[in-house]
Amino acid sequence: MTTTQQQKRQAPAPSGASATAVGSGGTFTAGAQFWKITALVAGLGESAPSAEVTQSIALNGSCNLAWTCPAGTTAVRIYRGTVTNTENVLVGQLQGAPTSYTDTGSSAGAGTPPAASSWAATSKGGTPVQPTKANIPAGLPAGLAQAFYSGSIGWQNGVNANGSASVEARNRKYVQAAGWDLQEV
Repeated sequence: MTTTQQQKRQAPAPSGASATAVGSGGTFTAGAQFWKITALVAGLGESAPSAEVTQSIALNGSCNLAWTCPAGTTAVRIYRGTVTNTENVLVGQLQGAPTSYTDTGSSAGAGTPPAASSWAATSKGGTPVQPTKANIPAGLPAGLAQAFYSGSIGWQNGVNANGSASVEARNRKYVQAAGWDLQEV
């Protein structure tokens, strides 16, 4: 039995994230802080978040952050929170592919890092799993959104049941244009 799955294509997360507390130079209240870092990659958008890093910061302290950017990075976003895995402050967006930043406690406002994409079943052994409009990424132009949705419905309604490579290629083209990918498992 073959299952078709779809996943939002996403750039790899920045790796090797680290945090080093500095006893001065910031506006933090004393306590634990948690960070995740993402990369904006041309053609793929915002990456999955880095592994979370944490430090206990002294009153009016700051924190030196460092990471390694994935290939193609055009900007980096840094998120911070006071509870593990609940980063809810966008510290800022840095242009280019920087590999370090000193967080002094300032912010650019509210913001959360995107969740890492996961594979979701769209059909199982020829039995369609009905897609929803929620499967269409927000912000797509109407024509592309409709093409993506139509392509998904066509695939999921068994259009490719005969194993036609041309039909599979057409459906893959639609979903990849919308920033998604498909796999058979």
